[in-house]
Amino acid sequence: SVLSIREHVDYINIVYQKFSWFGNPCNKNLEKILYELKEEGLIEKIIEYPFSDFGNKGKVEKYVLDKKNIGIADLKSNQCTHCLIMDADELYFSEEFQKAKQYVIANGITHSACSIYDYRYLPEIRNRDAAPYAVPFIFKMKKSQRRSSYGSTFY
Repeated sequence: SVLSIREHVDYINIVYQKFSWFGNPCNKNLEKILYELKEEGLIEKIIEYPFSDFGNKGKVEKYVLDKKNIGIADLKSNQCTHCLIMDADELYFSEEFQKAKQYVIANGITHSACSIYDYRYLPEIRNRDAAPYAVPFIFKMKKSQRRSSYGSTFY
């Protein structure tokens, strides 16, 4: 995910958690990998999302939004004007990302979304048709903006 957009963005933060919403631990090498990415200059900031309310299905959506808002707050504090939220399993083709980014900015688009293809098991095994939904793409941030649904950074 990071490598697919790095050359086309100015700032990347990663908001991560050590446990899933249901208490499963993260990969034991996750933090090591994150700090290597930072050391190599591929990301600017690592933010841990402290989470311990495991299995509370009724609050997961709230926690997801809280986590995204933490990333957005960091972007704002670093004077970012636009935002893109990506999950760790999402990626773009670099040239296509650059063209889309240029189009969004040149046309003053404030919110965008894009279709996705689901992959199964390996990066080479892709569904033939695009998924029946879209994911948020680039959006322009406002000074007072908090995301009420999708938002900005890596998770």
